[in-house]
Amino acid sequence: MKAALFYGPHDFRVEEVEKPGAGDYGVVVRVRACGICGSDLHFYERGGAKVKPGTIMGHEFSGDVTEVGKFVKDIKVGDRVAAASLIVCQECYWCKSGHFSRCQNLQMGGFDFNGAYAEYAPVPLAVLDQTVFKIPDGLSYEAAAIIEPLGVGAYVAGRAGPSAGDIVIIFGAGMIGLASLAAIKAIGVSQIIVSEMSKKRCQAALAIGADVIIDAGSENVLQRVGQITGGRGVDIAIECVGLRRPFLQAMQVLRIDGKLMQVGVFDTAFEFNPVTITGKNLHVIGCLGGDYLTAMELLKSGKVDASKFITHEYPLIDINEAFNKQLDSSESIKVIVKP
Repeated sequence: MKAALFYGPHDFRVEEVEKPGAGDYGVVVRVRACGICGSDLHFYERGGAKVKPGTIMGHEFSGDVTEVGKFVKDIKVGDRVAAASLIVCQECYWCKSGHFSRCQNLQMGGFDFNGAYAEYAPVPLAVLDQTVFKIPDGLSYEAAAIIEPLGVGAYVAGRAGPSAGDIVIIFGAGMIGLASLAAIKAIGVSQIIVSEMSKKRCQAALAIGADVIIDAGSENVLQRVGQITGGRGVDIAIECVGLRRPFLQAMQVLRIDGKLMQVGVFDTAFEFNPVTITGKNLHVIGCLGGDYLTAMELLKSGKVDASKFITHEYPLIDINEAFNKQLDSSESIKVIVKP
């Protein structure tokens, strides 16, 4: 089969490799669409020991089941699916309680073993509605390929638990920020503010349902939020950038007893004074997880339109060009690779 092997920064090479097998507990998926994730971009830009040269990356994918292991239940050849490709120990507390994505010894496809920038991808542990999710009729492969990041947004919304009268601000309108926006919008709140620098992504946020856009590059975010809320502050701040400035702004714009949902991943450490957390009695809530079933339902019901996220599609042979386009936040939101 053809696959894009990663050899280092800005260096994917499409080569012929051996097709993966299902094993006793897994399935093989003929990949139809695979989204480029921010974590993929990190290694494409800078490399890193976690992804060894020759690895097939890619983990946001959908396609058709072509092979099924003998112990797999309720999944058959020909099923249209999206999947989370994992290897788990099945011995730790989380595995024994059925929460495989929290395995203490988790290995992920696309990083620890080969993923989905290829014609075929393995799903070593295939459990329906936990690692494999059937695509409803009428939903495209491209739309189904975004359920992983959309699932992150649904998870954030669930942990935030907004009330109808809440005012929410989202810092960053990349894929995860927009997914959080879509999921919060589907729940229904009084007002959603988005702070973002990219004009392309500001436009996308408006299309998805943001009520107010703050241009973080030219406007004073703190002043604008003060004007919007009458000085009270927002009820929920969702930080999706992973940079010091929006993190500090998120704490500053929250009302007393507000919730800070920390989603963005920081590349570097920084110092800050946590007195604001104490003084405002803030709830700081980490968000690492995904709710695939809710994401699939949002797409199926039409509450979320995948076309508002997907800006570009590329064939596998042009994967380096696809990654370079994903790096350009002025042009792209979600780029899809189609093997």
